Amino acid sequence: MRTLLLLGEADKLPPLDKLGARLMRSSLADSRLVTIPAAGHLPQVEHPVEFVR
Repeated sequence: MRTLLLLGEADKLPPLDKLGARLMRSSLADSRLVTIPAAGHLPQVEHPVEFVR
């Protein structure tokens, strides 16, 4: 099973560096961390095309 961690690069709730996303990524086998540039806390609303891609 693959895990996708999808985050907005400009998310301030909490910021990417405090999320522990990189730690989660390294702890989950076969996972991938993707950030959407210029997206905040709701990347699916702010950048729906990139979110779906």
